[in-house]
Amino acid sequence: MTRNSALTDEIMDRVAETETRKAMRRSAARQKRLAAVPRNEAAAHEAGEGEAPLRATPERARHDPVEALARAPFEDRGPDSRPLRVKDRWARMEESGTIDAAMRRAVYRFRRDFAAAGLESLRAGPLERLPRTGIAPEPTEHRLDARRALWAALDALGGASAPSGSIAWHCVGRDETVKDWALRQSWAGRVTFNETAARGVLVAALYLLQDHYHRVDKAARAGRG
Repeated sequence: MTRNSALTDEIMDRVAETETRKAMRRSAARQKRLAAVPRNEAAAHEAGEGEAPLRATPERARHDPVEALARAPFEDRGPDSRPLRVKDRWARMEESGTIDAAMRRAVYRFRRDFAAAGLESLRAGPLERLPRTGIAPEPTEHRLDARRALWAALDALGGASAPSGSIAWHCVGRDETVKDWALRQSWAGRVTFNETAARGVLVAALYLLQDHYHRVDKAARAGRG
């Protein structure tokens, strides 16, 4: 019994020593992670206000840049979730100075109207479709308003067939690349653009687009006044 007790005590001591080393390694790893985040985020984590923010994996970071938001978009209640968001090309163009903030806002406004107008050829079937008929109901007022806003914006760009209107439709609305748009123009037998010239057309279209929205908002404020 004495020998068994001594053996048991020795085993328990070794287990305790192993667990202690594991706990010390976990603590060191945790301190290393906290040292890699901003000071205010580390303080919030220490205070128990949330987990340390996630970081993009090395595999994801090889593609588009990823930025950490202060809080989730449109989230006004509850604890901050510290989400990650991929920087789209419009954000990168603004950071590089190719476009300004007003032109970037115009891009998102045009994209919102384009999506609400329901003009994309590839889309899911409408849930409001009448049963057993396969016939979709008439467009809602929201959709019609979006289509009117979209046509007005395209008209300000010279029409959908003009270079500015065409590049807005394909590159802004449908999120195609500038290179694909330039190839599309050459295939259609229109004016041929290389990729550099096509980027210039895109920037010019965004300038006209933000000017159009500025005039629309100014007229709306005057009408309310």
